[in-house]
Amino acid sequence: MKLVLRGCLLLIAAAVIALVLRTALLNANTPAAPARPERVPVRVAATELPPGRLLRDSEMNWQDMAVNQVPKGAITRNETDKLAQLKGALVRHPLAAGAPIRLEDVIAADTPGFLAAALKPGMRAISVPITDVSGNSGLIQPGDFIDLILTQSMREASPGQAVVSETIATGLRVIAVGSTIARPKDADSANTRASTASLEVSPRAAEIITVAARMGELSLALRSFANEGREGAPTEEIPPARGMTWAGDISQAARAATPPRSERASQPSGGLSTGNAAGVVILRGSKRDNQTGVPTGLAGLLVPAPATAPVPPPQ
Repeated sequence: MKLVLRGCLLLIAAAVIALVLRTALLNANTPAAPARPERVPVRVAATELPPGRLLRDSEMNWQDMAVNQVPKGAITRNETDKLAQLKGALVRHPLAAGAPIRLEDVIAADTPGFLAAALKPGMRAISVPITDVSGNSGLIQPGDFIDLILTQSMREASPGQAVVSETIATGLRVIAVGSTIARPKDADSANTRASTASLEVSPRAAEIITVAARMGELSLALRSFANEGREGAPTEEIPPARGMTWAGDISQAARAATPPRSERASQPSGGLSTGNAAGVVILRGSKRDNQTGVPTGLAGLLVPAPATAPVPPPQ
């Protein structure tokens, strides 16, 4: 009986040992699950970015990527020096949404020639004076789009029409405020004491704005981001270029105050008035002619009548 019991125990022990060995062998032959690759955050475009766009923080996102899948030149979160160069940088070529942003894709704001590179082909940069009021208290910054408003005093108008204001250009892009080209990362770092704003304009608009700055005060009206895709151009009331730009080409008020062409044509050449005619004496040798009705603008250029008679010529 003891031998039978001992035999059963040995069989059970052998079965347990065999099961343990089989499990160990199976585990040894099963390949281990691959370790999850390390991932890092990469700076990417949040939306489609066209060439010439000044980068804003809202237009960039972080996207986690596997370390072995990060494109060459992509910027990760721990590369603070490269991230600083993206602030206010200019996009060189189109970037799709989700595309990694590399330094090769942008022009840094401190790069020589940045301002010229920021201009679209055929466009010009022109600076206009601004104040705390006309510049929206420093809230307008590089990359914004504005309308330009001219306010002028009409000296000969009635009290009800002594001051007039009108929009002379719309959809202009601000490319610099003072000497600041990069867009500030927050309100505290914005340039609020600048005295000029540089705008991207067409050659024709540059002429118009130059004349308008002499006519009165220019104010900048900030446009919504929803309209920023429009091309900056003068308003339809401004005629196309014809050699010279006059105040009447820009301002409806100036056109209204200009006399009709028929009235201007009736005046003597050069705009000299004959209303206040002056009497002068013209000396031609010994001959003396009294002339009246000479325009006052010419009277000062002619010889005045002498106090005594001229000396007769020798015989």
